[in-house]
Amino acid sequence: MIPEILPLLKELQGFGPIHDFKFGHTRTQLEYFTTANQQGNEKFAYWQHVLQLRALYLSLTEMQIKILESDEALRSKRKWWRFENKNQYNIRRYKLLLQRNQLSMSINEKKQEAEQHVDIINTRYQHLLELDESAILDEDQEYWEARLGRQLAVSHLARVLGIGEGEMSAVMSLPQEQRMLAIDAMREVVSDAAPLLQPQPEPEKLSEWI
Repeated sequence: MIPEILPLLKELQGFGPIHDFKFGHTRTQLEYFTTANQQGNEKFAYWQHVLQLRALYLSLTEMQIKILESDEALRSKRKWWRFENKNQYNIRRYKLLLQRNQLSMSINEKKQEAEQHVDIINTRYQHLLELDESAILDEDQEYWEARLGRQLAVSHLARVLGIGEGEMSAVMSLPQEQRMLAIDAMREVVSDAAPLLQPQPEPEKLSEWI
């Protein structure tokens, strides 16, 4: 550990928001962006949330195991600890505490994402909970037709409007009302920036460029 950063780390350790806030994806991100771009129909939208929820479950399980291992190491009285001097012991313990803190922060982030997926499923797809996967995958062809059709439409709109495909796709993922508000916000910014889009007179002398 570099001594110069220890005071900063100690200060950050006591700064509550970076430990207490949940920095995982919000519901808006998950509902309209992370998953919406993969939607084909209602069943596949539900399937995508379940798929991401499974990945989060596996990740949370793995991190929880590492937390337990870290706690066990901190409590351990193994013989080899006795052969380390006090400085070595403190460094090893400090590393374990840092590792545990990082794991705890990551768990909080992924926990929020998992909770948001569960909330979306319970709110929007409650009527699909009894479906097995085969009932969803039976509509695989319909899913790809809808998804690819949407991608083609977004690509076409992007070219016509002169907007990047990523930005166009993000806007089209929003509900109708929010989509229009985003477009209105774009028009307002473009209007404010209009003077910047006017052609500028060319300098008469090279020195004016410098």
